[in-house]
Amino acid sequence: MDFLLAQVSNLKDAAPAESLGLDSVILGEQFYFFTVVLMWLIHVGFMTYETGVARRKNALATAMKNILTIAVVTPTFYYAGWYIYGCLEPGFPTVGPDSLDGHAGPEQFPGFCGQTAPWANEMGPDLANHLNGVFFLAFLLFSWTTASIMSGALIERVRLSAFLILGSILGSVVWIMDAAWGWSSGGWLTIQFGFHDSIASLVVHGVAGAF
Repeated sequence: MDFLLAQVSNLKDAAPAESLGLDSVILGEQFYFFTVVLMWLIHVGFMTYETGVARRKNALATAMKNILTIAVVTPTFYYAGWYIYGCLEPGFPTVGPDSLDGHAGPEQFPGFCGQTAPWANEMGPDLANHLNGVFFLAFLLFSWTTASIMSGALIERVRLSAFLILGSILGSVVWIMDAAWGWSSGGWLTIQFGFHDSIASLVVHGVAGAF
């Protein structure tokens, strides 16, 4: 009887801590999802600014250019960009212990790569892993942002088709490669040189401006 009472007492003492931990996780994930939506308003701001700067006859074309950026860069980032971020952290692809489905394989990439492949289970609905979706959405936003930065430099200077091609290359290949090297804790710039990118000044703004 004493043993049972002791077990009940232990469960009673542990319940508040477990409840607090669960509440922290729920509130943390809600905060991330809420702020990602707010971050998407950055793209709205870019579109509004560029439309206002353009001459009246080109205002509609400028706005459509930014809207179509979302439509074009989103699928290219899903199929290529996020995969590049997961696979190119140590530099260019090398032989590693993890295969693309997360199991051992002789000729596959190491680390996070298997989770970022377009066909990976983690890229589908996964209620047990919410943060992977949050980070994907945040990086997707930055892909739009890099294309929008380039768009601001090309107002009334480029055909729509040419811009969408350049935007896809920049948003889904070029900048995300630099993000893998400089933003990831396993990136070779971070490990070998201690690289620190303050407020996305180089990986997003610098790369987009140079492109």
